[in-house]
Amino acid sequence: MAIIDGKKTAEALRETIRIETEKRVHQYGITPHLCVILVGNNPASESYVRGKEKACLKAGIQSTVLRLPETIDQASLRRIVQELNDDVSVHGILLQLPIPAHLDSEELIQLISPKKDVDGFTPTSVATLANGQSGLVPCTPKGVIQLLETYDIPIQGKEC
Repeated sequence: MAIIDGKKTAEALRETIRIETEKRVHQYGITPHLCVILVGNNPASESYVRGKEKACLKAGIQSTVLRLPETIDQASLRRIVQELNDDVSVHGILLQLPIPAHLDSEELIQLISPKKDVDGFTPTSVATLANGQSGLVPCTPKGVIQLLETYDIPIQGKEC
């Protein structure tokens, strides 16, 4: 039985992404840009977002974190999501969950452009994944598949 080293796999993949990112930046003059929306001060969310910032830095991707107060209202947050959708310098949007209970996360997720939905949570992204089409997919299942492929672990006939 193989020991799966997720950290080693992630570092290797991040280096590959960094190299590809540098090539594309040089070729097109555009640096990929992830914008994370963080509402409130949930310690677990803060930690997760810090990890994303570090990962982006290592991969040559620009990251911006919009740290918003817990008291923000739905309409203001809706406007921010739309502004990010319209901003051509932003290539990916991540709404860090959970968000405060007074906000409707489902509505906000549905507002994110499927072209910028890095979590793969919009209805269009979910449908694309379910239909086997190419597009942005949720990172956790993609990461599991990457590990299985890296370690050449067959899944046919397996149960989980």
